[in-house]
Parts: sequence; structure tokens; C-alpha cells
Amino acid sequence: QVLGDLGDSNTDWIDEVSRLAINTQHNVSVSGGVDNTNYFVSVNYLNQQGVLKYTDHRRWNISAKVEHKLLNDDLTLTLNTKSSRTRESFGPNVIGAAASFDPTQSIYDVGNTATGGFFQWNNTIATGNPVAEQEQQSAGGRGFRNVSNLQLKYKIPFVKGLNFNANFAYDYNDGRSKFLRQRIARGSITSGEVFDMNGEIRKNVLYEYFGNYANQFGKHKVDVTLGYAWQSFRRDFERFYNDENIAENPGVTTPYVENYLISFFGRATYDYAGKYLLTASLRRDGSTRFG
Repeated sequence: QVLGDLGDSNTDWIDEVSRLAINTQHNVSVSGGVDNTNYFVSVNYLNQQGVLKYTDHRRWNISAKVEHKLLNDDLTLTLNTKSSRTRESFGPNVIGAAASFDPTQSIYDVGNTATGGFFQWNNTIATGNPVAEQEQQSAGGRGFRNVSNLQLKYKIPFVKGLNFNANFAYDYNDGRSKFLRQRIARGSITSGEVFDMNGEIRKNVLYEYFGNYANQFGKHKVDVTLGYAWQSFRRDFERFYNDENIAENPGVTTPYVENYLISFFGRATYDYAGKYLLTASLRRDGSTRFG
């Protein structure tokens, strides 16, 4: 009976599910300055192919920094931003199946519409056709993230050692993944189509303001900082799930979580002749996590 199950093909299953992977990376950067402005821009692209077919990773990065001075260099504006976009394909792990599947069997069984035209053993516990696994399943993900920061620093011209600082920051992160398995049949079991998509978006925002006074009077040196900060944290979730194998599906769900944090802070240091140092710090936080 075992000999009767042998086919007449000579299939290299490892070769059928794998490929020569090629990786490429490109980088370009530009920097310079004009009058009171300096800038730097960098762009990066990465393309990584997986050894298994239908697997790859692609990433685009761009970063920039711009600094501009005003009011006789008393006011400095600095902008930093970084963005990254990724796309990935995740093929099923079929190395084990490819290494053990019968090499005398052909890849396709055109007349077998129940299996999508692929050869499969008529046995539910037998190893599945690795090429069919790759062709009938797909999974992937994509992501985008931007982190930006704008800083403002102003040296008060009529008070020596007094500075005002403002910091605005934004962090946006969007990640999504999906999985699709086509309707397939193996042996006495028919499995319906399954589609699963997940997404999560994170948004963090920061507003921070603080003043600093630092000066020296003879042997006495003082440094005082007072500030206020406001932060928000939000996470949005999205999921769509559909499975033909179960009677009820959750469909689309879109919950979210949002919290806030408010802070007041201060620090003072006193230095005498570089020998004695006195430091005092104070911080008070209020968060919606505590009601």
C-alpha cells in the first residue's frame, strides 16, 4: 500500500518554497546652513527579502533637524522630526513540511477543486503540501511612526541668566496586521475562510514650559528651575475578525484608552565657593489613571 502511494514526480520541495534573498539599502543625507538657519535631512530605504517565498521587510526612514535663531540670537527655535514607514509580509513556516513531504508527489492536482488544485494527502493528520500552505495563506503588517519635537529657548535680554523654555512633542504610532487563510479541504475536514485584521494607534502629546535662572555672585552660585507639563496618552484599538468555521463572529471592535498627566516641578541649587552644595527638588503630578 505504501509503494502504491508513491508518485512519479521528482519535486524538490525546499527549492519550491525558498528563493535567493536579495537585500538592498540606500542612504541620502543633506546638511547646510543659511544665515541664522542650520538644517540636516536624512533619507533611508531598506528592502530585505526572506529566504522563504512571500516574506519580506521594507522600511522607509526620514529624519530632519532645523535650527533657527532670532532677535540677536536670543531666541532659538529647534525642530526635530523622524518618520518611519514599514511593510512586512509573513509567509507560513513551511520548512518542516518541505523537508518531510513526499518528493515523488507533484505540486498540483488540477482536478481536485476541494484543495484549490493542489495535491494533498487524503488524511487529516498527514503533512500538508508546503506550496499550498504558502499559496493559500497570507499574512502581513504595516506600520507608520512619527516622532516630532519643537523646542523654543529664549534668553531674557534684560535679566542676566534668565531663560524661558518651551517644548512641544508629538509621538504617533500606527501599526496594523492582517491574516487570510483561504477555504481549503484536507481528508475529511473542510476549513472555511478566515480573515483577521488588527490595528492599534498610539498618540502621545507633550506641552512643557519651564523657566531657568542661573547666576553667580562672588562665591555664591544659584540655579533655579520652575516648570509645568501637560501630557496626553491615547491608544485606539481596531479589530475585524471573520471565520466561516464558527456561527458568530465579533465583527468590528474599536475600543480606546485615554489618559492625561499634569505636572508641576521645580529645582533649586546653591553652591558656595565650589565646596558646599545645597539642592532642593519638588514635583507634583496629577493623573487620570487615579480617577
